[in-house]
Amino acid sequence: SGADYLVVNRGSRIEANGAPDAPIIFTSQNDLERRAINPSDTGGSAISEWGGVVVLGDAPISRCQTAAVPGTNQCTNVVEGVTNPEASYGGSDAGDDSGVIRYVQIRFAGFAINQQGNELNGLTLAGVGSGTTLEYIQVHNNSDDGSEMFGGTANLKYVVLTGNDD
Repeated sequence: SGADYLVVNRGSRIEANGAPDAPIIFTSQNDLERRAINPSDTGGSAISEWGGVVVLGDAPISRCQTAAVPGTNQCTNVVEGVTNPEASYGGSDAGDDSGVIRYVQIRFAGFAINQQGNELNGLTLAGVGSGTTLEYIQVHNNSDDGSEMFGGTANLKYVVLTGNDD
């Protein structure tokens, strides 16, 4: 709930490999409680109940935190909203493999992380490479972008964004 979010750091992999008839659902505690009371409760206009999913990779980026050359191992940056510790991304591995996100729904995310209007996205991909499988993904009722990419070489297939604010 609230400021909770899932971060997959550089060098790690996520294995969220659902099926068409059994998608993996990332959602809030509030959503689980609503569905426990009424299984047909779809959440209506609920939004911003938790942070979202952040995947950080070693693929090239163009906006370096320091005066490094874009696309090199020295060209890294810090993703917005993830602190304690800050979450670095970027590098030189265009084929970086951060895992699999297939047949996944991300619901009711986008919690505001500060008073400056920064919210987490439903799915944030930062420096994620082409070796990562990203397909059949739905982001529903997120208070920021349904999905946002920061550099990288990821290929997304069959992505549906519904009810998102941005």
